[in-house]
Amino acid sequence: MAILRGPPNPLEVARFKGIVHYTKDRGLHVVKTWPRKRGQKATPAQQQARADFKRMVAAVNDCRPEDKAIARELAKGTGYTWRDILSAAVTGELLILEGVNTVQIQTELDKITNVVGALIVRTELGWVGLLPGAAGRVLTMPVGGTVPDWESPSSPGAGGLFSQLLSAPPTATSSGFTTWYNQGGAIVSDAPDGIELSAAIGSGGNHNLRGRHQAAPATPYTKTFLMYGSSNTNYAGMGVGWSDGAKAHSLYLQSDLFAEAKWSTFTAFSFTTLAAGVTLFTRPLIFFRLTDDGTTVTAEYSFTGNSWRTGFTTTKSAGYLGASGYSQLVFFINNYSAGVDCTILRYN
Repeated sequence: MAILRGPPNPLEVARFKGIVHYTKDRGLHVVKTWPRKRGQKATPAQQQARADFKRMVAAVNDCRPEDKAIARELAKGTGYTWRDILSAAVTGELLILEGVNTVQIQTELDKITNVVGALIVRTELGWVGLLPGAAGRVLTMPVGGTVPDWESPSSPGAGGLFSQLLSAPPTATSSGFTTWYNQGGAIVSDAPDGIELSAAIGSGGNHNLRGRHQAAPATPYTKTFLMYGSSNTNYAGMGVGWSDGAKAHSLYLQSDLFAEAKWSTFTAFSFTTLAAGVTLFTRPLIFFRLTDDGTTVTAEYSFTGNSWRTGFTTTKSAGYLGASGYSQLVFFINNYSAGVDCTILRYN
């Protein structure tokens, strides 16, 4: 009940919802019922916020008793109530609460490690910090290990989060192919996509093996090439293999064949076809892989870089170049009667 100085103003009363009940008691104007003040209509955003709040309250109320007990423990000493904790949980924002709780969580994590870039991993003894690895290391699960660690990409099982199949685009210097092998009119350049070897149309209708070579690494080793070649007509090609400085034993992809090629000179070779229908025109992009385990040499090829097929394999003592003949690695082109070029796109 409220005492008025006079009768209610009809204009004022119109601002309220409901009816104003007032009377006159012993000469005083008295209000018996005073309605709520009329407010502005809620906007769509406000209506949505109210609906979301109602759903959140209902979700908190529906939480299991054990969840509420946990929330009460989490809320101790943080400045938040257990309802604040559960409200943040049901809206997916438990770990981004601002204020005391955030500071407390960060403080606890910093007790494990506060090094920028570090990771936190679970071990048998508890949570520990894994410090950032050195440049070039990959995060992997060591062979026989139970905790991830930073390893060299060449370590057994160190595929890391991804496995790099080949290197960055090579240069003549980075790859080691700096010495000419019967250069003739061939030219080589370090292109943005790799080492490019090219030659104009040969003369006299002869094969012309021209390329670059280097001393073979200490055994055992495996070298992988990703190469692309092109030619404007038949009888030209590209290849990789071994050489003794004069003869060569190679995988050879020509514009009309793919073969194991045994070069007796720079201008003559015998061959064994490896895959019918595979030519420089149909498969200009191809992987080659050369392996020497100290006793046996193996030359393989692939169209994907994952599954490999053997072109040839032989013990060196019984091989075309002899026991000591597989001493140099060579990549080359053959400009028999056509201009030809090839590029080592990747090499390792």
